[in-house]
Amino acid sequence: MTTPAEPPGRIARWKARRRVRAAHRAAAGKLAPGARLTLGLTGAAALCAGAVAVFITEVEAGPVALITVGAVLLIIAVMGRRIASVSLVDGGMTFEERVEQQLSQADTPQQALEVATAATTVAPEVQKNEHIAFMSHAAYEEVVADRLASIFGTQVVDARYDQRQGSRRAYDLLVTREGKRVGIEILFGDPSKPVARRRVEDRVLRAFSQPDLDALIIVCNQREPSRLFLEQVSAFVPQGKGFQYVRWVDHTDSSTLRQTIEEQL
Repeated sequence: MTTPAEPPGRIARWKARRRVRAAHRAAAGKLAPGARLTLGLTGAAALCAGAVAVFITEVEAGPVALITVGAVLLIIAVMGRRIASVSLVDGGMTFEERVEQQLSQADTPQQALEVATAATTVAPEVQKNEHIAFMSHAAYEEVVADRLASIFGTQVVDARYDQRQGSRRAYDLLVTREGKRVGIEILFGDPSKPVARRRVEDRVLRAFSQPDLDALIIVCNQREPSRLFLEQVSAFVPQGKGFQYVRWVDHTDSSTLRQTIEEQL
């Protein structure tokens, strides 16, 4: 009996995704004052981080990506409008192309997530680009998975690469303890808007198609839905099973995520 091959490491899987080619779509529009402030702070932080990284690391792509993205975000914040293109030394590139390039060149999922979050805040339309959407979601999945692995250790199983489930995944991660099984479904979207109800309902129905699952937790960077929204989705949860929604934007939200999972175990 042959032993199934171990899934590749997260960084290796991440770099494999960088080979995917992209489509093109520009984005434009006026920004709200709150968005301009957020972008200005994010851009300044990225510039500072990139500048420091230049002196303390030997890798060039990461610092350059942070500096470039930071500069673009500051320009957008000052202009107060979404931009359709930026002028580069080697020619013109649309904003969407630039985002796609930075996602593809990111050395780690965390770097890619920073780019994806900033770009989606500026122009949510970039998520209509299939490659950008795929890379954004993949980066968010990897960052959340790494965070949960650091909290729960070997109790976390990466269900995305469970060959027994084939191409149809019931959930992304599984946290187990003393016979309890809690599924984790990870979603990425526009952080300024609530997650779509249909998107959550589909995940709930799919997850509880597994009879041995005790609870499902949706982890998403989008705004938390209303209580009525969650009550309506809970109607699809089988009796005796658990369901929770947790908004996770960065590591400061990890304590809430951990507590929510602990309550279901």
